[in-house]
Amino acid sequence: MSDTIWLLRRRGSPDDDLPCTLGTVVFNRQELCKTAELPWRDNHHDLSCIRAGLYLVEPHPINDRKLRLSNAPGRDDLAGRTEINLETGNDPAGLRISKGKPQSKGCIFPGMEFVEPEMDGVIDSGTAMDEVLEAAKRCWASGRLFLRVRWAIL
Repeated sequence: MSDTIWLLRRRGSPDDDLPCTLGTVVFNRQELCKTAELPWRDNHHDLSCIRAGLYLVEPHPINDRKLRLSNAPGRDDLAGRTEINLETGNDPAGLRISKGKPQSKGCIFPGMEFVEPEMDGVIDSGTAMDEVLEAAKRCWASGRLFLRVRWAIL
Protein backbone atom coordinates (compact mmCIF):
# COMPACT_ATOMS: atom_id res chain seq x y z
CA MET A 1 0.00 0.00 0.00
CA SER A 2 1.29 3.46 -0.88
CA ASP A 3 -0.07 6.94 -0.31
CA THR A 4 -0.85 9.31 -3.17
CA ILE A 5 -0.55 13.09 -3.05
CA TRP A 6 -2.41 15.39 -5.42
CA LEU A 7 -1.19 18.98 -5.63
CA LEU A 8 -3.62 21.92 -5.75
CA ARG A 9 -1.62 24.86 -7.14
CA ARG A 10 -3.48 28.07 -6.40
CA ARG A 11 -2.84 31.06 -8.65
CA GLY A 12 -1.39 34.19 -7.13
CA SER A 13 -1.05 34.75 -3.40
CA PRO A 14 -3.35 35.11 -0.38
CA ASP A 15 -2.86 38.89 -0.60
CA ASP A 16 -4.59 39.16 -3.99
CA ASP A 17 -7.87 41.08 -3.91
CA LEU A 18 -9.87 38.82 -6.24
CA PRO A 19 -13.47 37.56 -6.12
CA CYS A 20 -12.28 33.95 -5.90
CA THR A 21 -9.21 31.77 -5.70
CA LEU A 22 -8.42 29.76 -8.83
CA GLY A 23 -6.15 26.77 -9.06
CA THR A 24 -5.28 23.50 -10.76
CA VAL A 25 -5.11 19.99 -9.28
CA VAL A 26 -2.12 18.08 -10.63
CA PHE A 27 -1.19 14.42 -10.22
CA ASN A 28 1.86 12.81 -11.84
CA ARG A 29 2.46 16.04 -13.79
CA GLN A 30 -0.99 15.70 -15.38
CA GLU A 31 -3.78 18.21 -14.81
CA LEU A 32 -6.74 16.55 -13.14
CA CYS A 33 -9.01 19.62 -13.04
CA LYS A 34 -9.24 23.38 -12.54
CA THR A 35 -10.56 24.67 -9.20
CA ALA A 36 -12.45 27.65 -7.83
CA GLU A 37 -12.71 28.57 -4.15
CA LEU A 38 -13.64 31.56 -2.05
CA PRO A 39 -10.87 34.16 -1.71
CA TRP A 40 -8.48 34.01 1.24
CA ARG A 41 -10.05 35.75 4.25
CA ASP A 42 -7.85 34.58 7.12
CA ASN A 43 -9.44 31.11 7.23
CA HIS A 44 -12.76 32.50 8.54
CA HIS A 45 -15.49 29.86 8.60
CA ASP A 46 -17.91 30.14 5.63
CA LEU A 47 -16.01 33.16 4.19
CA SER A 48 -12.56 31.91 3.22
CA CYS A 49 -10.79 29.21 1.30
CA ILE A 50 -8.85 26.81 3.52
CA ARG A 51 -5.22 27.29 4.52
CA ALA A 52 -2.41 26.01 2.38
CA GLY A 53 -1.44 22.66 3.84
CA LEU A 54 -1.80 18.89 3.57
CA TYR A 55 -5.24 17.28 3.79
CA LEU A 56 -6.49 13.71 3.86
CA VAL A 57 -9.06 13.09 1.08
CA GLU A 58 -11.78 10.57 1.91
CA PRO A 59 -15.18 9.58 0.54
CA HIS A 60 -17.94 11.80 1.89
CA PRO A 61 -19.94 9.79 4.47
CA ILE A 62 -23.36 10.81 3.10
CA ASN A 63 -22.99 12.09 -0.48
CA ASP A 64 -21.07 9.90 -2.94
CA ARG A 65 -20.70 12.90 -5.30
CA LYS A 66 -18.40 14.71 -2.83
CA LEU A 67 -14.98 14.15 -1.31
CA ARG A 68 -14.30 15.21 2.27
CA LEU A 69 -11.06 16.89 3.35
CA SER A 70 -9.79 16.36 6.88
CA ASN A 71 -6.55 17.01 8.72
CA ALA A 72 -3.68 14.80 7.64
CA PRO A 73 -2.33 12.71 10.55
CA GLY A 74 -0.30 14.85 12.94
CA ARG A 75 -1.42 18.16 11.38
CA ASP A 76 -4.08 20.80 12.10
CA ASP A 77 -4.25 22.71 8.82
CA LEU A 78 -8.06 22.95 9.02
CA ALA A 79 -7.67 24.79 12.34
CA GLY A 80 -11.20 24.13 13.57
CA ARG A 81 -12.92 24.21 10.18
CA THR A 82 -15.31 21.37 9.34
CA GLU A 83 -17.35 20.26 6.34
CA ILE A 84 -14.67 21.13 3.81
CA ASN A 85 -15.42 19.22 0.63
CA LEU A 86 -14.41 18.91 -2.96
CA GLU A 87 -17.85 19.18 -4.59
CA THR A 88 -19.65 20.43 -7.68
CA GLY A 89 -20.20 24.15 -8.07
CA ASN A 90 -19.29 26.92 -10.49
CA ASP A 91 -19.37 30.30 -8.79
CA PRO A 92 -17.91 30.21 -5.26
CA ALA A 93 -18.47 33.90 -4.50
CA GLY A 94 -21.95 33.93 -6.08
CA LEU A 95 -21.15 36.81 -8.42
CA ARG A 96 -22.85 35.43 -11.53
CA ILE A 97 -25.40 32.86 -10.40
CA SER A 98 -26.77 33.87 -7.01
CA LYS A 99 -26.46 37.67 -7.02
CA GLY A 100 -23.68 37.95 -4.45
CA LYS A 101 -24.75 35.09 -2.17
CA PRO A 102 -21.79 32.69 -2.06
CA GLN A 103 -22.37 29.18 -3.38
CA SER A 104 -19.47 27.94 -1.26
CA LYS A 105 -18.82 27.91 2.46
CA GLY A 106 -15.14 27.21 1.95
CA CYS A 107 -15.29 24.15 -0.28
CA ILE A 108 -13.33 23.52 -3.47
CA PHE A 109 -15.21 23.40 -6.78
CA PRO A 110 -13.62 21.35 -9.61
CA GLY A 111 -14.15 22.37 -13.24
CA MET A 112 -12.95 21.60 -16.73
CA GLU A 113 -12.14 25.26 -17.55
CA PHE A 114 -12.14 28.67 -15.89
CA VAL A 115 -14.93 31.15 -16.62
CA GLU A 116 -13.47 33.65 -19.08
CA PRO A 117 -12.87 36.53 -19.29
CA GLU A 118 -14.08 37.13 -15.70
CA MET A 119 -11.94 34.35 -14.14
CA ASP A 120 -14.39 34.11 -11.22
CA GLY A 121 -15.36 30.44 -11.36
CA VAL A 122 -15.22 27.17 -13.28
CA ILE A 123 -17.23 25.57 -16.07
CA ASP A 124 -18.55 21.99 -16.32
CA SER A 125 -18.08 21.10 -12.67
CA GLY A 126 -20.12 17.88 -12.93
CA THR A 127 -17.85 16.39 -15.58
CA ALA A 128 -14.75 17.41 -13.63
CA MET A 129 -16.18 15.89 -10.44
CA ASP A 130 -16.80 12.60 -12.27
CA GLU A 131 -13.14 12.52 -13.30
CA VAL A 132 -11.94 13.47 -9.81
CA LEU A 133 -14.06 10.74 -8.20
CA GLU A 134 -12.76 8.08 -10.60
CA ALA A 135 -9.16 9.17 -10.01
CA ALA A 136 -9.71 9.11 -6.24
CA LYS A 137 -11.08 5.55 -6.38
CA ARG A 138 -8.00 4.41 -8.26
CA CYS A 139 -5.75 6.04 -5.66
CA TRP A 140 -7.65 4.53 -2.70
CA ALA A 141 -7.19 1.07 -4.22
CA SER A 142 -3.49 1.34 -3.36
CA GLY A 143 -3.55 3.44 -0.15
CA ARG A 144 -4.54 6.82 1.26
CA LEU A 145 -5.08 9.97 -0.80
CA PHE A 146 -3.83 13.41 0.25
CA LEU A 147 -4.26 16.89 -1.25
CA ARG A 148 -1.39 19.36 -0.80
CA VAL A 149 -2.64 22.94 -1.22
CA ARG A 150 -0.06 25.59 -2.16
CA TRP A 151 -0.06 29.16 -3.36
CA ALA A 152 1.87 29.78 -6.58
CA ILE A 153 3.46 32.95 -5.19
CA LEU A 154 4.65 33.11 -1.59
